[in-house]
Amino acid sequence: EEGTYTALFIAENGCDSTVTLHLSVWPLQETTISATICANETYEFDGTALNASGTYTAVFSDENGCDSTVTLLLDVLETPITQLSATICSNEPYEFGGEFLSISGTYAQILTAENGCDSFVVLNLVVFPAPTINRFVQICAGGEYEFDGQILTESGVYSVLLTTVNNCDSLITLHLTVTDTVQTALSAT
Repeated sequence: EEGTYTALFIAENGCDSTVTLHLSVWPLQETTISATICANETYEFDGTALNASGTYTAVFSDENGCDSTVTLLLDVLETPITQLSATICSNEPYEFGGEFLSISGTYAQILTAENGCDSFVVLNLVVFPAPTINRFVQICAGGEYEFDGQILTESGVYSVLLTTVNNCDSLITLHLTVTDTVQTALSAT
């Protein structure tokens, strides 16, 4: 206990000797610190690289040679992952992270979340084809061919834009050839 203590001793020569002790007791130092890091970072504490949330304690010697206890409250922030799905037609590129995508696949982008840590956005992109169909048809002169509600009787290239079941454009092109009627004269007796 802190205080002043006196003791009486007899010296070697037989004389009394008084010793006065002034005792000071230094208090133990206890410090608590808080730290926050991102999931891809580490926090150096007492020679150890920490990367998990928790409470950690270390004992150090202070300037007086007494023990000093430091408690660390470490909070590791999670890395948010956002999953996106999109479907497009092959003639309509999809913008993702400043790029225009037109091939089915999985794409990822790293952003900065509100907490300052990395955030991942994962896109699953499905690209439906926009088919182009060419039909080659030949009819005889005087005949007719129905195409997209029209009755055609002349040679030419005709196109119609339709919508597929997945709402993509489909171009159908008809190459119609009208051939002349061959007349053969027959004589009979």
